[in-house]
Amino acid sequence: PAGPYLRVEGAGAHIDVIGQRLSGDFVFEKTQRAVGNPAVRVAATNVEIDLGGGLISITDGEALFLLTQAGLAGTVSAQVSVGAGLPDIEFEGAFEVEINTTANDIDESFTVGAVTRDLVLPAGPYVRVAGTDVRLVVAGQRLSGNFSVESGTRNGASILLIAASNVSIALGDGDDAIVQVDNGEGFFVVRPAGIAGTLEASVAVNVPSVEVSGTFGIELNQTGLEIDETFSIGGVSRELELEAGDYLRISGEDVEIDILGQTLKGNFRFAQANSTANPGQQVVTVEFDSVELGLGDGTTDFVRVTNGEGFFELVKSPTVGESGVYGQFAASVA
Repeated sequence: PAGPYLRVEGAGAHIDVIGQRLSGDFVFEKTQRAVGNPAVRVAATNVEIDLGGGLISITDGEALFLLTQAGLAGTVSAQVSVGAGLPDIEFEGAFEVEINTTANDIDESFTVGAVTRDLVLPAGPYVRVAGTDVRLVVAGQRLSGNFSVESGTRNGASILLIAASNVSIALGDGDDAIVQVDNGEGFFVVRPAGIAGTLEASVAVNVPSVEVSGTFGIELNQTGLEIDETFSIGGVSRELELEAGDYLRISGEDVEIDILGQTLKGNFRFAQANSTANPGQQVVTVEFDSVELGLGDGTTDFVRVTNGEGFFELVKSPTVGESGVYGQFAASVA
């Protein structure tokens, strides 16, 4: 094809280093963007690596890099799994690293053998590591989901974006899940001023005579700044928006707790923040609504509480250490 370029290609190549073998198809290509502006394309496909005698296997590896005077941009993707040599541990998933140290959008085509690969990245600078359909089992405890970690800058300051979706966690005895977390989704921003983010999931507890279920969420902002960030995970964009402040909020929607036939239902919200009336004073607020409570013998409710709603605030003096609580509660009782 038309030039100018210089291309070095190796098909079915392998490299042995200290007993570890790296195999695949590799291409190095030098091109000319403009006069005095050279670029180098580096591509690798069908990459396979066995580490530690098969303890960790990397397959279906693919790497695309563009090196220019403006910086480095590229992606690395592969399937990663743990071999049978590690007892009680199962690990597998598709991982991808995206790097763009330039301030330019990247749109390049790479030719490896008879196959063409495209490298498309938004402007940087950033480094992003993503894991899709990740599954980890350790001693019978299971964790799965999609994860993304990205480092970048905002107004000259370094930040870290952490995202997780479709998270499932099972904690149990190896056969049955005692605590099951499903549909977990979380987004966090780490700034020099602190950390901010949200986490939400459905939680169920399977214990004899005790059942807990509902959707639980956490909102955290220790930066004092308003948060408005976009996360990319599994090819889907998510928004994180939080009001400015210094607070920690925990909420439970449609929570249901059943103990020995006694059932408590409702929505609950817990928050820790600095008092606006007395700066430096920490307060904890508890708000609840749609609360229902049945007391009985497991078959018949002798006392029934419905439409429960109210709030409580727990305060502690920062000087004398005195604590107190105030609030109100209303409900219908039969």
